[in-house]
Order: sequence, then structure tokens, then C-alpha cells
Amino acid sequence: MRRLEDVAGLCGVAPAELAIWVEQHWLLPLADEEGLSFSDTDLARARLIVDLRETMGVDAEAVPVVLSLLDQVHRLRRRVKLLAGAMLELPEDSRAQLCQRLLAAESRDSDPGI
Repeated sequence: MRRLEDVAGLCGVAPAELAIWVEQHWLLPLADEEGLSFSDTDLARARLIVDLRETMGVDAEAVPVVLSLLDQVHRLRRRVKLLAGAMLELPEDSRAQLCQRLLAAESRDSDPGI
């Protein structure tokens, strides 16, 4: 776990800027008796925010939207991984049936414009 000043230094931003990100709930560090405590995940998210703002030119109003969409993508990826693991535990014939149904549903729902 890292402190605010450490994370700010690793990301190349002022501690005050990082504190604003915490206030805006872009980062959710743990609070303890010594202050804020940032995990490796918080550090990675802070670096992502730096990339969004400085490299990609995303303005402050759009950052929460981008972060929310990325969070949704990560949750969906975890769910797909869990689903794939559960499918592997099914008997082969059930797995084959499920795959056929998924492919059929996908072909019915596919949009050729995408």
C-alpha cells in the first residue's frame, strides 16, 4: 500500500491533483489512521487517468464516463471468464448444446452494421 504523495510522484502529478481525483471518486483508496492508502490497483488507475488526460486529451468531464465504461468492460470480462469456467464443468453434450444455442442467438441478434 502506498501513500498519496508516493502515488502522485509515481504518476507525475501533484498530490493536490491526486486528492481531487479521490474527491471525485475516480480513485477509491482506503482511509486509515495515517491517511489514504493506495493499492496497486489504485496506482494503475491513477496512471490510466494520467494517460487519459495527458496523452489522449480526455477532459475532466469525460473522465468519469470513460472510467465507468472501462469498469463495465472489466466486470463483463470477469463474468465471461466465470461463465467459460462453468461451461467447462458441464458434460460434453450439454456444452455442445449450449454452444449451438449461443451461436444461433448470436446470428439472430447480429447487426451487420457493427
